[in-house]
Amino acid sequence: MTALDGALFGSSAQGSQPGDRTLAAASSEVLCFQVGLPIATGNALQGAASDVTFTFDAEQTANNP
Repeated sequence: MTALDGALFGSSAQGSQPGDRTLAAASSEVLCFQVGLPIATGNALQGAASDVTFTFDAEQTANNP
């Protein structure tokens, strides 16, 4: 099993950080996730399953004291 543990962009640290993404109030954003398997992967993994958990950290940064 391989785990991707950590953000590919942004930071979960409090306050505005380089690389953080901004989303305006009452708006939405479409995120796409892609998983690939090398073509050379053998049949041993055929029918295998995996569990995935996505965690999103959000905070209000404007108008904070």
